[in-house]
Amino acid sequence: MKTFTLLQLADALTTWFGIRYCGAHEANPFVAKLVTHDPILGLVIVKLVAFALFAIAWYKAARVLSKVNRFYMALVLWNVVCIGIQVIR
Repeated sequence: MKTFTLLQLADALTTWFGIRYCGAHEANPFVAKLVTHDPILGLVIVKLVAFALFAIAWYKAARVLSKVNRFYMALVLWNVVCIGIQVIR
């Protein structure tokens, strides 16, 4: 649970930072619609949905959670790389 929470926080912060300061655009069409008008509210909604799905997965199968955590770890790494590229430019 701690790993998932930290990864969700890291994903939200790197996404917000990329959109706010680096001119990044959200790649997920669903999330993109939510963050277009209010990035912080959109990210809060997305993270609440993520935690709801996490709770269901935790209840159903712990194996799924390690796969979800790996996915978010890769996603956060991608966000950091994209931000780094923008900063270097």
